[in-house]
Amino acid sequence: MRLEWKLRLVRMLYERGYEAERIRKLFRAMELMMVLPSGLEDEFARELIRYEEEQAMPVLTQFERRALRKGRQEGRQEGQAEALLHLLERKFGQVDAASRERVVAAETGDLRRWLERVLTAESLEEVFA
Repeated sequence: MRLEWKLRLVRMLYERGYEAERIRKLFRAMELMMVLPSGLEDEFARELIRYEEEQAMPVLTQFERRALRKGRQEGRQEGQAEALLHLLERKFGQVDAASRERVVAAETGDLRRWLERVLTAESLEEVFA
């Protein structure tokens, strides 16, 4: 419901014929007041980008779009790291601090590889091999 209202308000900003800078300012204020859960925020971002393309007047600057994409990527990496740590603890017991730091600092490719290996590995060392 909140997602629909937020999208409706953004569309109204365009329909009122406001200048791009005024739309951006109002949009930023709306972002502070209408915070969505992360899953809905992703959906909102996709819908907003689609709508902006239709209107040929972006609310988000290129910098903001890059920041949004980067934030989503970081969120996915954090989720993968949390999942891997959970699986490692369930399978091998307490994970040492060095391994924990290695997981938290890992890139997406390493995390995916380790998530696959944890399924068949006999030891913690085998996961990271």
